Amino acid sequence: MFFNAHTYYSIKRNSDVAEPMRIVGALLADSALTGVISWTDLHDKTAIKDFSESLGKMKRC
Repeated sequence: MFFNAHTYYSIKRNSDVAEPMRIVGALLADSALTGVISWTDLHDKTAIKDFSESLGKMKRC
């Protein structure tokens, strides 16, 4: 529910455009809220850096 609501809000707030990074942002925050990951892990600077670098290595479709 949380992910669907945040994704919908993001799309409606941005002129009906689904921006991939905003959707990832909704997914990460909701993962912490539901206990899949902890808030501490979500805000860990090393984890953020590693995640950012892994996104930079992804191929764009």
